[in-house]
Amino acid sequence: MEMIKQLHEAAQRCAAFFAEPFIRWKGLESLCEPAALLLEFWFGFLLGLGLGYLLL
Repeated sequence: MEMIKQLHEAAQRCAAFFAEPFIRWKGLESLCEPAALLLEFWFGFLLGLGLGYLLL
């Protein structure tokens, strides 16, 4: 369970790192939260696929 929390936090940090400069540059601060959630989902999904592949 602890590993899942760490992966979730890592996905959040990656999403924030990649989304924030683009959103600031485009002036889309109101979209900051949805964009971060979308990126977090994709990073988590890809991280989960990679982890699943390694565990097979």
